[in-house]
Amino acid sequence: MEENKLEVKEETSLKDSNDNNEENKFLKILKMFGKYILDIFLNFKESFKYNNMKLPALLIAIPGLLLGFFLNFHYSVVVQLSYSAGDVNYPGMPFDYSAIVLFALMLFGILNIFSAVSMSGKKNKKSVVLATILSSFIVVFGIAYIYAVVYFLMLVYSSQLALPDFSFDINYIMCFLSVGGSMVLSIAGCVLGWLRYDRSYVEVNR
Repeated sequence: MEENKLEVKEETSLKDSNDNNEENKFLKILKMFGKYILDIFLNFKESFKYNNMKLPALLIAIPGLLLGFFLNFHYSVVVQLSYSAGDVNYPGMPFDYSAIVLFALMLFGILNIFSAVSMSGKKNKKSVVLATILSSFIVVFGIAYIYAVVYFLMLVYSSQLALPDFSFDINYIMCFLSVGGSMVLSIAGCVLGWLRYDRSYVEVNR
């Protein structure tokens, strides 16, 4: 009996030690992963000190990603928009251009990602000019898009459009946030770009 008890104790202790080893290995892996993430964050933070155009470039690139991630919300909004009473459109919106300007916003947002990469790499005036031109289109089309949505909401809430099942939901909130945020970030990125670009940069023809 005593031998059996000793064997059980040994097996239990071995099992406990194995469990402890597994826990220690898991904690070690977790610590290593945490240190890896921290190193990435610190390196990313340090890179802003050596490249003063990285922040403007990041601000200019975000709108393209932002508009793409929120595309489902925009689609849900665009399919609801209407500006006509019968066959005649209301004077504030002669035709529904919302889908066109949304496509333009997506296009110039994507193009601005490439201009942001150029800004961060070359840091010259030419890259800032290109980003400013593309960002100006984002602002113009963003204003047009927001106007189209706001005008539709005005027609609904003034009862000029009869939509009994309509509700101002999360789609509209995310729509305004993404487009408004894209315009603000693009402007901020361009302003910082003009302040920080390398004025000593000389392009060499080879």
